[in-house]
Amino acid sequence: VLLSVFVFGLPLWSQILNDTLADMPRKTAPHGLCSLAPTEVVCSDGRNISQLLAAAGRSRACACGEGILGESICPISEGDFSLSGFINTGTGTGIMASLSLLPVLGTWWYLELLILEMGK
Repeated sequence: VLLSVFVFGLPLWSQILNDTLADMPRKTAPHGLCSLAPTEVVCSDGRNISQLLAAAGRSRACACGEGILGESICPISEGDFSLSGFINTGTGTGIMASLSLLPVLGTWWYLELLILEMGK
């Protein structure tokens, strides 16, 4: 259930986390977690990213691998939003791996049980 909530809620989680933490300066990231100025980014769907960032109260967009999760302001790469676009950060990959562990293990255990039962 948690994996489904995480995966289907990725656009919302990305918006909440990146809007909240993207511009917070840190020692290692003086501009915040996201470093792309609006002049360096073009939305692949044709929307104006400067207006979208201003509406979200942000000054910068997240490049690939930046932010808590991938960028949700607008699709930056060719095409539209994707699962891999949201989990392309270290944090996103870690959360996805952690939440996927028990369902995958459960599948393996259940398959092993089926094989043992069918062999009887």
